Amino acid sequence: MDWAFANGYDPSLQLDRKDNDGPYSPSNCQWATRSENCRHTRRSKTLTIRGEEKTIAEWKDILGISQYTLYWWHRTFGKEECERRAVAAWNRRAGEEETK
Repeated sequence: MDWAFANGYDPSLQLDRKDNDGPYSPSNCQWATRSENCRHTRRSKTLTIRGEEKTIAEWKDILGISQYTLYWWHRTFGKEECERRAVAAWNRRAGEEETK
């Protein structure tokens, strides 16, 4: 209980493990929103774009691409092709914003 209050306990947050394979211990736990906690599961798909690894749910917000599209690309074409398509879409979007 002392750890919880010293580390930002809030009734709206959930306990989240930093390393899913690690124990529920003070060094491996943090408080997270429900959304953040859901993104840290083993079944979350990750993409590495420009050296940054994030879940598809996180990339959809950054890239402005539907997560359903990203998941479909990942399932249909594989992780590497999904990453390539995501970068191409990001570059197109950046090019469009530069011309405005």
